[in-house]
Amino acid sequence: MPDVSTPVVLERFHTTSDLVAAAAAKLIAEVNAAGRRNQRFSLGLSGGRVATSLYRKLVELSATSAVPWHVVDFFWADERCVPPDHTDSNFLHADEALLRPLNIRRHHIFRLRGELAPAVAATLANSQVRENITAGADGLPALDLVLLGMGEDGHIASLFPDAPQGVVESKEPFLAIMDSPKPPPQRITMGYALLKATKQVWVIVASGDKAAMLRCSVSKEGSSSLAKLVQMRTKTTILTDQPV
Repeated sequence: MPDVSTPVVLERFHTTSDLVAAAAAKLIAEVNAAGRRNQRFSLGLSGGRVATSLYRKLVELSATSAVPWHVVDFFWADERCVPPDHTDSNFLHADEALLRPLNIRRHHIFRLRGELAPAVAATLANSQVRENITAGADGLPALDLVLLGMGEDGHIASLFPDAPQGVVESKEPFLAIMDSPKPPPQRITMGYALLKATKQVWVIVASGDKAAMLRCSVSKEGSSSLAKLVQMRTKTTILTDQPV
């Protein structure tokens, strides 16, 4: 375990399959707990291959137990500025792998409008999250849980290294990104402020050669996008198959 200056819960798995199975069971436990309390549960989804594998595992596990998915409201950590039926759409992959198989009703789905101009989509997303999620002590909507991945450069959502200070310091829940170093350049993303205000953040770091970046991101000297978030929060959970 690396030496960290802020609380990080690091859960290490031998394989990506083990990680996905554990994350799915852990998430279902959270949804079940909300169902027992008869409370809404707000969940932020991410894109990527491992996230899609997680969504399929959730559907598989839900087939053998009565999971109260009706209490969940679905949001997205980020989205590429493409139509919702585009192969690059984070919404499309979640919709195909998770939402439709679970028969989630459309009024519980708060997708980011990637087909619109980024600034317009971010403004709509900010209105939507403020209208549907209760604000925390800092005045920002406090989502229950956001699932994030980490890129090999340490980026999270569409918050990339060397982002302008305006991105890092923004107090808006969602931001328009106009110059992503990964295509497409235009995106909408949760900002650091919203991720800081979120009750639980789980970062799933799997596949590829990410061990060195992960060690850097949870160290006291870390400067990656993930490191910035870890340093802002009082607790961040990281689930990984990397040899950290």
